[in-house]
Parts: sequence; C-alpha cells; structure tokens
Amino acid sequence: MRFDSSLVTNLKQIYMDKLDKVIHRWCEDDDRWLLIMYNSSNDIIGLNYSQGDDYNSFKKYHTFLDEGLTEFFKLMALDYPVELQSVTMLSFINKVCWTYHSATALMEEYQY
Repeated sequence: MRFDSSLVTNLKQIYMDKLDKVIHRWCEDDDRWLLIMYNSSNDIIGLNYSQGDDYNSFKKYHTFLDEGLTEFFKLMALDYPVELQSVTMLSFINKVCWTYHSATALMEEYQY
C-alpha cells in the first residue's frame, strides 16, 4: 500500500481549526503526562506527552504541539476505527503514544 501525502494535507485542513482548549492529563497506568489540544468542535487537533511523573519537566519541555505524534494519531484513528471505538479516547491516545515511541526508538536504534 502506497502512502498518499495528500491525505496528511487534507487532515491538516480538517483538524487544524482554531484552538479552543488545552488539557494536561496525568495517566498513572501509563506513567505519563499528556498534552491534548482541542478545537471548538471538541476534536483533538494536537498532542504531546512526557514519560514520567515530573509535572514541572512536562510543563517546561512538552507543552507544545508535537506534529509528528499528532499526525500519527490522526492516521491511527483512520486506519484502526474498530480499536478507536472499542476503548476510551484516553486509552487510544496512550496506545498511540506507546506505538509512536516504539517506532521512533527503533528507527533511531537501527538508524533509518
């Protein structure tokens, strides 16, 4: 299956509406702080995270939009609608974070 870059462009147009609210959410089971940005339609338009419970570090280094993670989340939501519907949104976001972290760590390890 070939990746269509126009999909990302279309997703940006759909989701990057006006920022309405930003949530900092502690996820004890996943040991991470999440940054979740919403638009006025309550759609998620931005994500970031920090592993560990240091809230001051999270606020200092991770309270900005991680475009790669955000685009990865949107693609995962489109590609895995059954998974998205079978768990809470918070659980889905955490699964995306774990998968994104694993993929980027493996790319760094094997220097892709």
